[in-house]
Amino acid sequence: MTDGKTTGAVERSRRTAVGVAAGAGALAALLAGGLLLIREHDPLPPATWVQASVPAVPVSKPPFTVKPVAGRLGEVVDTGLPGGPGTNWVLSFVPATWSETPDITIALSIGERAADGRIVEALTISDDRLTDHATGFHPMQAPMELEHGLIQPAFGYYVGRPAKITAVFDGVTTVAAHLAAWSEDPDVTIFWFVPREGAVEEVSDLGAFDAAGARMPDGTIRVSYF
Repeated sequence: MTDGKTTGAVERSRRTAVGVAAGAGALAALLAGGLLLIREHDPLPPATWVQASVPAVPVSKPPFTVKPVAGRLGEVVDTGLPGGPGTNWVLSFVPATWSETPDITIALSIGERAADGRIVEALTISDDRLTDHATGFHPMQAPMELEHGLIQPAFGYYVGRPAKITAVFDGVTTVAAHLAAWSEDPDVTIFWFVPREGAVEEVSDLGAFDAAGARMPDGTIRVSYF
């Protein structure tokens, strides 16, 4: 297991971040521990979405071979959380276009979807070392406070089928994540934490558990605060 406060490759739009995600120390830590890519994002086309729970069965995966459709890998997951005016936060896998290795082909994107289906990406995270299909956690993103008090939720993915994922926020509150199976591979679990349930500030004690409550493999536990 690797434990830290930086993530792999991170891409975000030029939307202002404040509070926990905007400190110079967090940015310096990210630059020291991984690859940082900043660019403007154009909206991607509308896409269908799915939200589902997943059972608990640990797995080991071969490399992913999913082909993109309209710039996305599989269906979009609606978190049910409000983004900017008239939008919801959504999650989806997209190609890791920066990678030149077959062991890293996917990245997880968060964006704001409007009523007409248009999605504007806010941030994309992916592995920058090892593989993106190893069992367990992969680098995740901490919650971020944006302008006007808007909070982008913490999110990530787990290779396996946990019944429950939890984390401690701000050293005090244990919060259970919301889970969705990736439409292209049910052995990949997308997760996110709801701010109003206490999922704000620093993330610690991230863990995945099966239906009997036994801890599942940790994989790579690394958190970005950018």
